[in-house]
Amino acid sequence: RRAKISYKATIPPEPAPIRDHVMEELLNIRMMEPRVIVVNTYTKTGFVVFDIAQNLGMMDKGYVWIATNWLSAAMDATQILPDTANSIQGVLTLRLHIPDSKRKRAFASRWNKLSNGSIGLNTYGLYAYDTVWMIANAVKLFLAHGSTISFSNYSSLNVLGGRVLNLSALSIFDGGQMLLSNIVQTNMRGLTGPIEFNPDRSMKRPAYDILNVIGNGFRQIGYWSNYSGLSVDPPETLYSRQANRSSSNQKLYGVLW
Repeated sequence: RRAKISYKATIPPEPAPIRDHVMEELLNIRMMEPRVIVVNTYTKTGFVVFDIAQNLGMMDKGYVWIATNWLSAAMDATQILPDTANSIQGVLTLRLHIPDSKRKRAFASRWNKLSNGSIGLNTYGLYAYDTVWMIANAVKLFLAHGSTISFSNYSSLNVLGGRVLNLSALSIFDGGQMLLSNIVQTNMRGLTGPIEFNPDRSMKRPAYDILNVIGNGFRQIGYWSNYSGLSVDPPETLYSRQANRSSSNQKLYGVLW
């Protein structure tokens, strides 16, 4: 689309002077008369950005705000305060797409009982759960091939001995390469759906939900995947149809700014 980033504002993750720094950066950005602003930062910092932007009138008509998946993860995990929710209305955000399934719903129900509803389940939690099983299966396969678990000193860290962290005391897993090979050859179905890796170790068929913040929640306006591009149809539906870019719907549902 010949789009480019015209300015990059860096915000240090420091608690004390952060508001002054954010204010200064946003004032500079406002003078540039931007159309689209992408917020990719830590959760606490991101909410500060939106709070100050609202005070500066930068959440009004004429601005498009896009937050990376830190925003969806935070809103899925915790109850957002009214003032915070008010400052992020109309923002677009992304969430790693996880197909709905009976197994996923059952796990979410069990999690809700364990946490007494105090901590929501976001995509990071679901991927963490699947990661534990993926590593466990890789270790099981490692042992099934007659390998043993042993460790040895890492000579490159000896030069750091005597310092506060005492890194020379660390050791490495001798079967690391074989274990890694088992992991990247994973082919299983978890809470997050099918888990496989490409030869470059990236996730196979990654996808995102495209969300519009409305009230205390989201309005889903579509999906993105490398396979189908933008679409209002779930990526797994397009995979099953063997659809291509030309046959998928390249539009999104309307956004409430």
